[in-house]
Amino acid sequence: QRNIISGNGKDGLYLYQTSSNNTILNNYIGVDITGTTALSNGYSGIVINMPQNNQIGNGTEEGRNIISGNLHRGIYITGGARHTKIQGNYIGTDVTGTVNIGNTYAGVEILGGSKHTIIGTDSDGINDENEGNLISCNDFRGGAVTGANSNVLIRDNGADSNYVAGNLIGTDKTGMALLPNCGVRGIQVLGGTANR
Repeated sequence: QRNIISGNGKDGLYLYQTSSNNTILNNYIGVDITGTTALSNGYSGIVINMPQNNQIGNGTEEGRNIISGNLHRGIYITGGARHTKIQGNYIGTDVTGTVNIGNTYAGVEILGGSKHTIIGTDSDGINDENEGNLISCNDFRGGAVTGANSNVLIRDNGADSNYVAGNLIGTDKTGMALLPNCGVRGIQVLGGTANR
Protein backbone atom coordinates (compact mmCIF):
# COMPACT_ATOMS: atom_id res chain seq x y z
CA GLN A 1 0.00 0.00 0.00
CA ARG A 2 2.60 2.45 -1.21
CA ASN A 3 2.47 6.23 -0.81
CA ILE A 4 4.18 8.50 -3.32
CA ILE A 5 5.43 11.39 -1.14
CA SER A 6 7.09 13.66 -3.68
CA GLY A 7 6.98 17.12 -5.19
CA ASN A 8 6.15 18.91 -1.93
CA GLY A 9 7.48 22.42 -1.33
CA LYS A 10 9.22 21.51 1.92
CA ASP A 11 9.73 18.10 3.57
CA GLY A 12 8.07 14.93 2.38
CA LEU A 13 7.31 13.47 5.82
CA TYR A 14 7.83 15.37 9.10
CA LEU A 15 7.54 13.72 12.52
CA TYR A 16 7.63 16.24 15.37
CA GLN A 17 7.63 16.34 19.16
CA THR A 18 5.53 13.42 20.47
CA SER A 19 5.06 11.67 17.10
CA SER A 20 6.66 8.50 18.45
CA ASN A 21 6.31 4.76 17.81
CA ASN A 22 5.60 5.03 14.08
CA THR A 23 6.74 2.71 11.28
CA ILE A 24 7.34 4.05 7.74
CA LEU A 25 7.24 1.28 5.13
CA ASN A 26 7.20 0.85 1.34
CA ASN A 27 7.04 4.49 0.24
CA TYR A 28 8.58 6.40 -2.65
CA ILE A 29 9.83 9.67 -1.18
CA GLY A 30 11.31 12.16 -3.64
CA VAL A 31 10.81 10.01 -6.75
CA ASP A 32 7.94 9.45 -9.15
CA ILE A 33 5.55 6.50 -9.31
CA THR A 34 8.05 4.42 -11.30
CA GLY A 35 10.79 4.83 -8.69
CA THR A 36 13.25 5.70 -11.44
CA THR A 37 13.01 9.51 -11.80
CA ALA A 38 13.42 12.30 -9.26
CA LEU A 39 10.25 14.16 -8.23
CA SER A 40 11.95 16.17 -5.54
CA ASN A 41 10.62 17.40 -2.24
CA GLY A 42 11.91 20.92 -1.67
CA TYR A 43 13.62 20.09 1.62
CA SER A 44 14.30 16.66 3.15
CA GLY A 45 12.59 13.37 2.40
CA ILE A 46 11.96 12.44 6.05
CA VAL A 47 12.53 14.60 9.14
CA ILE A 48 12.37 13.21 12.66
CA ASN A 49 12.53 16.17 15.05
CA MET A 50 12.38 15.12 18.71
CA PRO A 51 10.27 11.91 18.70
CA GLN A 52 11.33 8.49 19.97
CA ASN A 53 11.11 4.90 18.76
CA ASN A 54 10.35 5.46 15.09
CA GLN A 55 11.32 2.98 12.37
CA ILE A 56 12.04 3.67 8.67
CA GLY A 57 11.98 0.41 6.71
CA ASN A 58 12.01 -3.01 8.32
CA GLY A 59 14.72 -4.97 6.54
CA THR A 60 12.39 -6.57 4.00
CA GLU A 61 11.93 -5.87 0.31
CA GLU A 62 8.23 -5.27 0.91
CA GLY A 63 8.98 -2.68 3.58
CA ARG A 64 11.76 -0.87 1.69
CA ASN A 65 11.45 2.89 1.22
CA ILE A 66 13.07 4.64 -1.74
CA ILE A 67 14.29 7.97 -0.34
CA SER A 68 16.03 9.76 -3.18
CA GLY A 69 16.09 12.93 -5.23
CA ASN A 70 15.21 15.30 -2.38
CA LEU A 71 16.72 18.79 -2.42
CA HIS A 72 18.09 18.62 1.13
CA ARG A 73 18.76 15.43 3.13
CA GLY A 74 17.28 12.04 2.52
CA ILE A 75 16.64 11.42 6.25
CA TYR A 76 17.26 14.18 8.81
CA ILE A 77 17.22 13.27 12.52
CA THR A 78 17.45 16.18 14.94
CA GLY A 79 16.09 17.81 18.09
CA GLY A 80 17.23 15.09 20.46
CA ALA A 81 15.33 12.29 18.75
CA ARG A 82 15.96 8.87 20.32
CA HIS A 83 15.96 5.25 19.19
CA THR A 84 15.28 5.65 15.48
CA LYS A 85 15.85 2.56 13.32
CA ILE A 86 16.65 2.91 9.60
CA GLN A 87 16.70 -0.52 7.96
CA GLY A 88 16.59 -1.95 4.46
CA ASN A 89 16.04 1.28 2.51
CA TYR A 90 17.51 2.64 -0.72
CA ILE A 91 18.72 6.18 -0.02
CA GLY A 92 20.10 8.03 -3.06
CA THR A 93 19.37 5.45 -5.77
CA ASP A 94 16.42 4.40 -7.89
CA VAL A 95 14.20 1.41 -7.15
CA THR A 96 16.62 -0.98 -8.88
CA GLY A 97 19.49 0.05 -6.60
CA THR A 98 21.71 0.63 -9.63
CA VAL A 99 21.00 4.21 -10.79
CA ASN A 100 22.03 7.49 -9.16
CA ILE A 101 19.16 9.70 -7.91
CA GLY A 102 21.07 11.28 -5.03
CA ASN A 103 19.67 13.56 -2.39
CA THR A 104 21.33 16.97 -2.59
CA TYR A 105 22.89 16.89 0.90
CA ALA A 106 23.58 13.92 3.18
CA GLY A 107 21.72 10.67 2.71
CA VAL A 108 21.24 10.34 6.47
CA GLU A 109 22.16 13.18 8.84
CA ILE A 110 22.02 12.97 12.63
CA LEU A 111 22.56 16.04 14.82
CA GLY A 112 20.97 18.16 17.55
CA GLY A 113 21.71 15.75 20.38
CA SER A 114 19.93 12.82 18.72
CA LYS A 115 21.04 9.49 20.16
CA HIS A 116 20.74 5.72 19.81
CA THR A 117 19.97 5.75 16.10
CA ILE A 118 20.53 2.45 14.33
CA ILE A 119 21.41 2.73 10.64
CA GLY A 120 21.45 -0.84 9.34
CA THR A 121 21.48 -4.03 11.36
CA ASP A 122 20.67 -4.07 15.06
CA SER A 123 22.56 -7.39 15.42
CA ASP A 124 19.70 -9.01 17.32
CA GLY A 125 19.98 -12.20 15.28
CA ILE A 126 16.64 -11.62 13.50
CA ASN A 127 16.88 -10.78 9.78
CA ASP A 128 20.28 -9.12 10.35
CA GLU A 129 21.52 -9.95 6.85
CA ASN A 130 18.73 -7.87 5.24
CA GLU A 131 18.61 -4.89 7.56
CA GLY A 132 21.42 -2.91 5.93
CA ASN A 133 20.58 0.10 3.78
CA LEU A 134 21.94 1.05 0.38
CA ILE A 135 23.17 4.64 0.84
CA SER A 136 24.88 6.04 -2.24
CA CYS A 137 25.28 9.10 -4.45
CA ASN A 138 24.08 11.69 -1.97
CA ASP A 139 25.34 15.25 -2.49
CA PHE A 140 25.88 14.44 -6.18
CA ARG A 141 24.45 17.88 -7.04
CA GLY A 142 27.08 19.55 -4.87
CA GLY A 143 25.08 20.67 -1.85
CA ALA A 144 26.32 23.92 -0.34
CA VAL A 145 25.86 23.08 3.36
CA THR A 146 29.28 22.94 5.01
CA GLY A 147 30.21 19.40 5.97
CA ALA A 148 27.02 17.92 4.53
CA ASN A 149 28.64 16.16 1.59
CA SER A 150 28.46 12.64 3.02
CA ASN A 151 26.28 9.61 2.57
CA VAL A 152 26.05 9.35 6.38
CA LEU A 153 26.81 12.39 8.55
CA ILE A 154 26.79 12.38 12.36
CA ARG A 155 27.70 15.73 13.88
CA ASP A 156 27.62 18.21 16.76
CA ASN A 157 27.84 17.75 20.52
CA GLY A 158 25.36 15.32 21.97
CA ALA A 159 24.79 13.23 18.84
CA ASP A 160 26.12 10.27 20.77
CA SER A 161 25.74 6.49 20.82
CA ASN A 162 24.63 6.11 17.22
CA TYR A 163 25.28 2.81 15.41
CA VAL A 164 26.05 2.24 11.72
CA ALA A 165 26.50 -1.39 10.61
CA GLY A 166 25.83 -3.74 7.74
CA ASN A 167 25.11 -1.12 5.05
CA LEU A 168 26.28 -0.70 1.46
CA ILE A 169 27.63 2.84 1.21
CA GLY A 170 28.85 4.22 -2.11
CA THR A 171 28.06 1.14 -4.20
CA ASP A 172 25.13 -0.34 -6.10
CA LYS A 173 22.86 -2.92 -4.45
CA THR A 174 25.27 -5.77 -5.20
CA GLY A 175 28.16 -4.14 -3.38
CA MET A 176 30.29 -4.99 -6.42
CA ALA A 177 29.99 -1.86 -8.58
CA LEU A 178 30.38 1.89 -8.25
CA LEU A 179 27.63 4.24 -9.32
CA PRO A 180 28.50 7.27 -11.52
CA ASN A 181 28.85 10.74 -10.01
CA CYS A 182 29.12 9.51 -6.44
CA GLY A 183 32.29 11.31 -5.37
CA VAL A 184 31.31 12.02 -1.75
CA ARG A 185 32.37 10.81 1.69
CA GLY A 186 30.94 7.52 2.87
CA ILE A 187 30.60 8.23 6.60
CA GLN A 188 31.62 11.46 8.34
CA VAL A 189 31.62 11.95 12.12
CA LEU A 190 32.51 15.38 13.51
CA GLY A 191 31.84 18.08 16.08
CA GLY A 192 32.22 16.34 19.43
CA THR A 193 30.06 13.24 18.97
CA ALA A 194 30.94 10.32 21.22
CA ASN A 195 30.35 6.58 21.68
CA ARG A 196 29.61 6.08 18.02
